[in-house]
Amino acid sequence: MPVFKINDKRSGYKLIGAMMPPWVHIYMTLYSLAKGTTKSKIITKLLEEWMEQEPEYAILIEKLVNRLVLKWNAIKSSKLDITFTEYIKDVERELIAKGIPENDVKTIIKKTEQYEKNKKTRTT
Repeated sequence: MPVFKINDKRSGYKLIGAMMPPWVHIYMTLYSLAKGTTKSKIITKLLEEWMEQEPEYAILIEKLVNRLVLKWNAIKSSKLDITFTEYIKDVERELIAKGIPENDVKTIIKKTEQYEKNKKTRTT
């Protein structure tokens, strides 16, 4: 029988994997055992505190769109043989594979496409 087992299965939660240096792992393990809590609860609390200090969700979406536009501009400059449509499909697949909700993926794609459309309108 495990002495330190904490039964804490939560439906609707997602597993986040992270590689940590050994000293962080040891400290978290000791801390969780000493406090009688789980590493998940420790990390969740830390992330929630961090998220309160970071940009809002909509701002993160905009920053991601800007990053995607810059990446597309770099691809165009490098003369790689890829169309914007192919690029957008790749982006969509990667966002879905990373677990981004479908509504957010659609928003990101729409905003990226709109930026490219506006850019073409300004240059013609």
